[in-house]
Amino acid sequence: ELLMEDKKHVVYFDTAEECMELADWYLSHDIERQKIANAGMERCHHYFNMCTIAQAMVDIIEKGYTCQSWMQ
Repeated sequence: ELLMEDKKHVVYFDTAEECMELADWYLSHDIERQKIANAGMERCHHYFNMCTIAQAMVDIIEKGYTCQSWMQ
């Protein structure tokens, strides 16, 4: 939940039944599905690219912590 916001960047579910219900719903709601997919992809490319991940690793090794909220 620190990485992605539900229904904004990704859609979370708790059971297999809920997963199937959500899949059916999103398959018939193209605009909502595409909006979430695009937002998730954009977030990944911005926050979890190789430079950001490498810098977080260097920070942890050198300082013992990183300022990246999703790695704390």
